[in-house]
Amino acid sequence: MPGAIESPGIAPPELQRVLSKDVQTTGTVISAQPQIGGVSLEQLINQALERNRSMLDVRDRVDSSWYSIAAADAEFELKIVPRGTGGLSGSSGGDTQQTFGTSVALEKKFATGTQVSAGPQVGWTSDVDENYRSGVGGTITQPLLRGLSPEANLNSVKSAEFSWRTSQRALHLSRVDTVLRTTAASYEVVRQRELVRLNEESVERLNLAVQAARAKERLGMREGVDRYRAEIELKQAEESLQAAELALGDALDNLRILIDVPLETPLDVDAPLSYSLLTIPPAAAVDVALDHRVELDQAADTIQETRRAVRVAKHNILPQLDLSLNYLRYDDEESLGEDRNYSEDVWGASVTTSTDLRRTAERAAYAQTQVAVRTAERSEDAQRDEIVRQVRREIRSLERSAKRIDNQTEQIRQAQGQLAVAQAKFKRGLADNFDVIDAESALRRAQTDLISAVIDYIVGTYRLRAAMGTLIPEPELVLPPSKRDGTAHKK
Repeated sequence: MPGAIESPGIAPPELQRVLSKDVQTTGTVISAQPQIGGVSLEQLINQALERNRSMLDVRDRVDSSWYSIAAADAEFELKIVPRGTGGLSGSSGGDTQQTFGTSVALEKKFATGTQVSAGPQVGWTSDVDENYRSGVGGTITQPLLRGLSPEANLNSVKSAEFSWRTSQRALHLSRVDTVLRTTAASYEVVRQRELVRLNEESVERLNLAVQAARAKERLGMREGVDRYRAEIELKQAEESLQAAELALGDALDNLRILIDVPLETPLDVDAPLSYSLLTIPPAAAVDVALDHRVELDQAADTIQETRRAVRVAKHNILPQLDLSLNYLRYDDEESLGEDRNYSEDVWGASVTTSTDLRRTAERAAYAQTQVAVRTAERSEDAQRDEIVRQVRREIRSLERSAKRIDNQTEQIRQAQGQLAVAQAKFKRGLADNFDVIDAESALRRAQTDLISAVIDYIVGTYRLRAAMGTLIPEPELVLPPSKRDGTAHKK
């Protein structure tokens, strides 16, 4: 398919290192339940890159822009043009005249504006003795002022090529966005699946706490308030479990839509909860981003395109003045089947012009293109600042997530110790189950927050790579061979 790009495989963060040499990593692994037979993150990303509906729409726009180049290039290809004429005319004296004619011409237009046409022709007129005229001739037309600039003559082709480059970069950005969305959706499934597991474990522990409270109540060792407290906390844990199960279903449906599979398709995600701490100086990350982000390539390309439009608009202020040379070698006969010796020659030369002397519209168009250049230059500066802001924001976000991981890990350790002490006291009858319920609730919150912090960090590494322009390879902008010169046009 013209203009289409093959989708590269994207590995998880621990398998693909595309950051600069300034990045230092320290290994940290959070254990998770293995998902036997699950679909890997790499497979999900490749599936989304191949089948996501939004991706297919962008690819179609790339193909459409390629056909625009083909249509613009067709103006300069060698053409075979058949023509036919027929007419009837009369005068006040009652005389009528019928005329018919046909011809086949080979036509070619060049980048210099020169147009050449040559071929045989046959004509018939009803009111002359020699009814048939046949011959071979040609015409050369050369614009003398406006048409001498190849840049102006190729304006439609260059505009189509710019649109093609723009659509290719838009496809690249769409692929980056698809990778990010698929990664986030996949890890949202993992997040909700882990929350279901944590809440199931909490419900199981609280069930034991309820049973213990009931046993102590029957033995008269504790009052009923312990049982009520445990039962209330159990109901809350069960509601949290139900909410997590519903959220898991929604997350799976969202992922199914991203990878374009039927919503009833069974799906299990195998995305690891492992990560490496990334340490990169913000200045180094910004330098990498300014070297790799295609948005800056697009901004620079837009400036060049608007400057080219300025030159074309300035050239178009010149008046239209065309030189035309024509030649015909022919013969006149009464019958079309007679032998021809083509002994007659006709040649001519003419200069024509048709223009508005004030050139108001052309001058206004020239002024508009100058404004467009200034706008494009400001847009490039704004895009550069936005890229720097994105990189700095993603680095700060990763730093916050790393701190959250440390904090939640410590809170889990403390909650586990608190829970163990509270359970021991409760079993020995040294305290009620208030501390047990409180520690259980704190442990569940800390475990939930840790899972969220780890997933935020993993997804954040993808976002940082996207902000730096290193998440997937940059597109190579190579046009198909040109019909004008047989060469390939590159970025």
